[in-house]
Amino acid sequence: MRRYRKRIKIRVLLLCCILSLFFLFLIGNLVKLQAYERDKYIKLADSQHTGMIEISALRGSIYDRHGSVMAFSVARPSVAVNPRMLKNPDRTAFLLSLALGTKKNDIIKGLKASSTFVWVARKIDEKTAMQIESLELPGVFILNETSGKRFHPKRREASHILGYTGIDDQGLEGVEASYDDLLKGRPGLLTARMDQRGRILPGEDFLVLPNTKKNMEDLRNGKIDSNGKTIFIPPVPGKDIYLTIDETVQYIVEKELENTVKEFNAAGGTIIVYDPRTGDIISLASYPDYLPSQGTRTHKKLIRNRAVVDAYEPGSTFKVILAAAALDSGVVTTKDLFYCGQSIEVGGYSLRNADDGIISPAGRETVEGVITYSFNVGAADMGLRIGNKVLHKYVDTLGFGKLSGIDIPGEAEGILIPLKYWKPINLATISYGQGIAVTPIQMVQAYGAIANDGVLMKPRLVRKIVDRKGNLVEVKKPKVIGKPLRAKTTHELLKILHNVCENGTGKAAKIEGYKVGGKTGTANVVENGVYSSNKFIASFVGVAPIDDPKIVMIIKIDEPKGVIWGGCVAAPAFKDIGSQILWRLGAQPKKSEKVADLTPPEAVKTEKEKQEEADKAE
Repeated sequence: MRRYRKRIKIRVLLLCCILSLFFLFLIGNLVKLQAYERDKYIKLADSQHTGMIEISALRGSIYDRHGSVMAFSVARPSVAVNPRMLKNPDRTAFLLSLALGTKKNDIIKGLKASSTFVWVARKIDEKTAMQIESLELPGVFILNETSGKRFHPKRREASHILGYTGIDDQGLEGVEASYDDLLKGRPGLLTARMDQRGRILPGEDFLVLPNTKKNMEDLRNGKIDSNGKTIFIPPVPGKDIYLTIDETVQYIVEKELENTVKEFNAAGGTIIVYDPRTGDIISLASYPDYLPSQGTRTHKKLIRNRAVVDAYEPGSTFKVILAAAALDSGVVTTKDLFYCGQSIEVGGYSLRNADDGIISPAGRETVEGVITYSFNVGAADMGLRIGNKVLHKYVDTLGFGKLSGIDIPGEAEGILIPLKYWKPINLATISYGQGIAVTPIQMVQAYGAIANDGVLMKPRLVRKIVDRKGNLVEVKKPKVIGKPLRAKTTHELLKILHNVCENGTGKAAKIEGYKVGGKTGTANVVENGVYSSNKFIASFVGVAPIDDPKIVMIIKIDEPKGVIWGGCVAAPAFKDIGSQILWRLGAQPKKSEKVADLTPPEAVKTEKEKQEEADKAE
């Protein structure tokens, strides 16, 4: 009996020791958890019921120069699903397809995914979202996306200027892409306790922090202690951009461009209206155009901005650049004569005038005659007389062969052969606009210098940037690139351009009540390195009013059918547009004056002073 009791006692003591050790182990672990690993497990627990959401900022708006809205964003709801929570995927897909107006098979693929989150439809209208929410489908959620959906109240208008945005409201083309960093703003962050469906628990205290780079990084890295509060760093809305374009002028230009392209069954066209004094783009249009709201689903050919991307041989409009170089360099005077017969031999090649029925009665013409009646042979003779170095210098300083710097992505430099490779034949053909490739924006910029006393301006498409409170962030001031021409030279050139429209190939560009000037151009399209025999580019570059230039306008029509001449295809569009927009731009119509009156009084005075000084010297 004693032996049995002793055995029991030993067992009890052994059990007590084991229990004591177990409790000691338990207490040790509790101490470890509470004292040493407390923060670790608090973070682990928080991570299971605390969510972090990045809140996109609402994209800034785009306006024309007068404050007419061209593009804006509105926050829209989206539909998402958790496939693991779906009880009947087929039924869910069927009901969603009815509400969204899409095919059931397009939805069912996403519902059978193995992930816990799948987008079904992004940024739908409020009515559809409410309809889906009323169905109370398990696993289907309506989420409000603050990044917004882009709207264009003018629809297609200015599509090649504005560009378009992607599904996340990110800029992909045009001004939307060039100024994406300013337009998109800065995203915010939200950390809060949430239920299993991702909804913020009610009754949580809020801690709002300023949207700074440090606060964003600290919150992402868990360096900010919430103390059980919901931490909110609000997003900063994007900046608003005011363009230089005039929405009314843009509408008129696009309408007339479309009419011209359709009238001549052309492949497309481009028009730019440019303020030579400031470099402002008043209007820029390419046709065919497209709907920016459908930009991601539009063929790249339609999205291509012909005004800055397409490099083409300008033809006779380039003869004005030749005349500028010849007169400004002093190598040629307005009284010099140039051979203008039907052909001229240069480097073994025979160069001919255009087959337009215009001939020179005397066979020799001044600079004015060469430009007015557009003689290729006369231009080649003039180019050979001034030489490679002179012409290349002026072509370069007037902006050809380089980017203009306009605020649109994808601009082309054109093609300007390096001077060391110029042969006599290159000099002769470049003189009348072949063997060189330019963009419409380069041509209108160079003519802008002629209309601006020789001052070359950088093309400007954005006037100012403001924040959502209306505070001015930045003003895009006009920028002078250089002064490649003397004022006296430009006054002579303007008189010549006026004569082109009065007596030469540009008569169809005349506008009642205004003195205008310009130059026509007709050039063969280059295909696979050779000139096409049946495809042409008809163009006209004009200045109005010629005595007080408010605009320089280029009209370029690609591959017109039937009639191909710039004077018949492009010049009338200049008249139709100019007659509608000049008054809006502050140019008052008046009676025509003599060409001789075009030289400004200050220029005449300067010439008199020079003559008086010469007389005194004698």
